[in-house]
Amino acid sequence: PSRKLSARPMSINAVNNMLRNRYYLGMVSYEGVLYQGRHEPLVDEATFEAVQAIMAARKNSGEKPQKRPHHLKGRLFCGYCGTRLGISFSRGHQGTVYPYFYCLGRQKRKNSCHQGFVPVEVIEAAAVEYWKQHVRLDEQRSAEIRQVIMNWLLTQQASSGKTIAVQRRRIEKLEREQAKLTQAYLADALPLDALKTEQERIQRELGQARTLIGQYQQDYQALEAALDHALLMCRYGALAYQHAEPEVRRQLVQAAFDKLWVVGAEIVGVDLKAGYVTLLDDELMAELERVSQADSTQNSAESANGLSDGATYYRRSGTVWESAGVLELDLLPQAEEDWWLPVERPSGRLPWEAKDPKQLVGVRGSNIDGVVGATGFEPVTPRL
Repeated sequence: PSRKLSARPMSINAVNNMLRNRYYLGMVSYEGVLYQGRHEPLVDEATFEAVQAIMAARKNSGEKPQKRPHHLKGRLFCGYCGTRLGISFSRGHQGTVYPYFYCLGRQKRKNSCHQGFVPVEVIEAAAVEYWKQHVRLDEQRSAEIRQVIMNWLLTQQASSGKTIAVQRRRIEKLEREQAKLTQAYLADALPLDALKTEQERIQRELGQARTLIGQYQQDYQALEAALDHALLMCRYGALAYQHAEPEVRRQLVQAAFDKLWVVGAEIVGVDLKAGYVTLLDDELMAELERVSQADSTQNSAESANGLSDGATYYRRSGTVWESAGVLELDLLPQAEEDWWLPVERPSGRLPWEAKDPKQLVGVRGSNIDGVVGATGFEPVTPRL
């Protein structure tokens, strides 16, 4: 407050801008270039980046809870055309309100989609049923996964000191480079555009290094608790979702799913969050053993380069494993149905994935069955 402006609650836009402002990281901006300020940072780099990730995820979900709220809104997508589903409230002759989910592509883009209106309660029941049937682990499997992952974490803990030292040397090098760039700009030896580009690169690499240090300095008891929570979600998530209040249901859905695909009145597939892709894969334990065997070689290469991809997850494609940021395109299977895990596509690819060859990145040629017959384009001859 001031003499001219009285105290009042902050607006949503003001809070949003404050959460994105790097001033609270100890940075100041001048002519579009970030500099290290003299004031004390109010938040650390890892927390700031985590907030940015959460805000980006909520923005990408398309969810607007202030308008026609529902815990599945923003996560439902049409299996025919790939468009998000919206929610509508129709009022009957006697004033009764009937909520429905509908395809935004069919409603707004007039794309001839076959997806019709589906009552909300039908989709809610379908979500519970899909979770029960596909996104689950039994007690024995959960115990086996926990033991293998905890053994792997212990090996990581043993080598974390070396990685932290590498990343700290990387930070020192980047900070020296940042200071030299500023001096070059002040001496008119570097144009402003080049300074901005280099500053952005350095800030990005500093953020990566600090994030890695934070990951390796994590309390392994906290990691163990997070693993136990995720395994409980795989075992009892459907039961918790079925009996939870709407806000808790929203949190459960956002924790486990990126997308739920609807065809007709059923949920026929999902895109799981990365962690659940890993936990629910049948070959997780074999892959962890393979990664552990190759870990010493990989750590040596990362130490030499001072780089790491951070957290890794896997989505299996037949005999091919895709890790975050690393994909062997030449080894991709030719059968599109193998691209997703069975828990994500229990009935095979979706109708819209079969229509659009671009949706399966890396699969060469068209994935539309029966485009050309066995005889090709030429007319049939006696030899054929």
